[in-house]
Amino acid sequence: MPQLNLYKKAPSQSTLKFWLILCLCLLGETLLFIYLTSLQDSRVASLQEQHETFAKNEQRLANKLEIERKKLLSKVPPPIQKISMQEVIESKKRSIELLQKVTITLPRQAWLEKIEEESDHFKIVGFALNHEMISNYIDNLEKTNEFYEINLLYSEKQIKTRIHKFAITCFYKKRT
Repeated sequence: MPQLNLYKKAPSQSTLKFWLILCLCLLGETLLFIYLTSLQDSRVASLQEQHETFAKNEQRLANKLEIERKKLLSKVPPPIQKISMQEVIESKKRSIELLQKVTITLPRQAWLEKIEEESDHFKIVGFALNHEMISNYIDNLEKTNEFYEINLLYSEKQIKTRIHKFAITCFYKKRT
């Protein structure tokens, strides 16, 4: 059975206040540490997600390059190629249609520098005021259902400006 000491002096008010403040400070520091740690975890997760996306894009591009390299090695140029006037007209129509779709889907605060077309594959280089505009542009291209395998090659902020330069590669619908 525990013994109760009736002659023991109770702690003073100032001692109790001191211990209370000490406990609250330790609790506050612990909560701050937990909060900062959770922020770091979300940043690490975000960076890992970006790394995975870049790795996937890099692998896709490497596969495409290998396929294109094999195609080029397997092709032997014909001695003479006849091109009909109809093929030239169709090619021009397709280029105009492509240019129209690429520019219509462009957000207001973005503009294009150049478009390089190579058969069904092409590269778009342009500028935007922020990353959100670039993301919107890629989404708009996807929504047309005429562009596929859209990959952001790079997006970099221009020195001493608010403008971001970007490059996108993608494929356009097959020729009919």
